[in-house]
Amino acid sequence: MLSEIHEGLKKMVFEQGKLNPHDVDVEFETPSREWIVGLSRPTVNFFLFELQENLTLRQITPEVARGEGIHGSRRLPPRRFDLHYQVTAISSDTRDQHEILWRVMVTLLRHHQLPEEYVPAWARRPDMTLLARVGQPDDNPRLRELWTALGSPPRPALLYALTVPVDLELAFDAPLVLTRTARYASLSGGEQEWFELPYRIGGRVLDRRGEPLEGVMVWREDSAAAVEVTDREGRFVLAGVPPGELRLQVARVGQGPRRFVLQVPSDRYEIVL
Repeated sequence: MLSEIHEGLKKMVFEQGKLNPHDVDVEFETPSREWIVGLSRPTVNFFLFELQENLTLRQITPEVARGEGIHGSRRLPPRRFDLHYQVTAISSDTRDQHEILWRVMVTLLRHHQLPEEYVPAWARRPDMTLLARVGQPDDNPRLRELWTALGSPPRPALLYALTVPVDLELAFDAPLVLTRTARYASLSGGEQEWFELPYRIGGRVLDRRGEPLEGVMVWREDSAAAVEVTDREGRFVLAGVPPGELRLQVARVGQGPRRFVLQVPSDRYEIVL
């Protein structure tokens, strides 16, 4: 996964920083003294020195995906980790070094998130944006400490943080809530009395093969003004439904309504046309 992210960063630096890959290298190595001495041409180096979870962006509420029948899937959202890079340009010519680092800095500052064309295929999802930022002045002591730890003399460098999603691929199946009941208690004093509001139910309209039907109109016989239209999965929701027999009218576009009777509450509410 990291190698694919690095390939995207490298491509962005070459294309948007207008660096010629025949003249300049982009590497992701530890910039030790020995490694720097062994370089044969100007090099931009992204040194990944820290991975840390971004607790501010952590989400713990499972995402709900509808499944088949009366079951659905709940999936834990991706965790997000900050990748911290020390970015520097290395060249025997100081002017070249400064010019290369300037182009890289402008390229990184231009984007608050990694552009889609440089994002790996596995991360091209609305919930998996790769956020990016260039370090602030408070980060400078960290860079000085890094050069000391690496045993190299300090060089001009940037701190670059890329926030990437980590999908743990944790999902579990659970029954869909098809009947919702609200119970209330009277607090006016004396003996406590409970009473229930009408049910809220969720059902599906299917064809004879069990395939969901979209765009089907569903309404109660005693409340024709409240018409529900099924979604692409054939689902509809009715509120304020009293217990007992539920008499429904169901119609497709261009066809007359058909009458169905369901029992409320029930473990499922399916209508087959």
